[in-house]
Amino acid sequence: MNEYEIFRENLAYADRMHRQIAGIREAQYAQIADRAMHAWRGETDTDRIASLYLTGDPFTTPEDLSLFHTNLCSPDFARFCAHFRKDASAENLFSAEKNSMMDTLPDGEDGFWDGEELEAEEYARTAYMQNSYTDRAWRQFSEAVPDMTAEYFSSYPAVCEEVYNGRCRYCILPLYTSTDGQLISFRKLLGKYDLKIAMETEVELADESLMRFALLCRRLPGHRKEASPRYMDLSVVLPENGSAGNLIASCEALGAAVSAVYTIPLEYADSTAEFCLEMYVSDADLAGLAVFLEASQLRYTVVGLYSMV
Repeated sequence: MNEYEIFRENLAYADRMHRQIAGIREAQYAQIADRAMHAWRGETDTDRIASLYLTGDPFTTPEDLSLFHTNLCSPDFARFCAHFRKDASAENLFSAEKNSMMDTLPDGEDGFWDGEELEAEEYARTAYMQNSYTDRAWRQFSEAVPDMTAEYFSSYPAVCEEVYNGRCRYCILPLYTSTDGQLISFRKLLGKYDLKIAMETEVELADESLMRFALLCRRLPGHRKEASPRYMDLSVVLPENGSAGNLIASCEALGAAVSAVYTIPLEYADSTAEFCLEMYVSDADLAGLAVFLEASQLRYTVVGLYSMV
């Protein structure tokens, strides 16, 4: 056996050992999660899960530990959280007001709704600045949202204020171009007016580049099982000892595929920024991801849980 063959054999052996160790770890996680749920009599919360991971003792209370100063943003903890997903519904965990998302739709509607009850004539009133590209985006959105109507305004902040103040159900903003990338000034408006991405669409511009538009509302939309969201937009402010690499690896450990990462400076901090992740989540464990984000004590916002039209 030559040196190259020995090298390959050693790597293969290391891979086998890695898989065996990972299997042992997962079996331990499943065992302790089962014991904890039995001890908790099915009544759990994410602080308890974090305490259990740190101590292995289901009777340790979160008050006994300083969870706020503990860095739990790791792929290992994410996989641990996945063992509690059977008691969580992603549709109920991801919401503007955490743990309050609706998971049903009004009778006769397909696709999604945002959990609010408005008069019929206000149901799909949509605000935007009119031009040929936004008109095209509106038409594409209107194919997915029944009875959508258009309201025109003279500025982008005015468009956002219509939704923020409840006068329109939706608004339309551009968020990305294939030539310039993320349009940070528009992305900041989502945070300022607490808007959520309901769906996105792409429009071809005159120079054959693409502009991506978002249909925005006040709350994350609920989805039918047959119309599950394909994408997630997540914003996170990492702790002082946090790592963007660990955040990405944690999301991907639960099946999310991170497709874009960018930062937005925070207005109230000189050197701190929020990390924005765009993820493909069709194959992700969304319930496990929801448990992880809460249990890890991260400052996060799910800005969008949506599909492209």
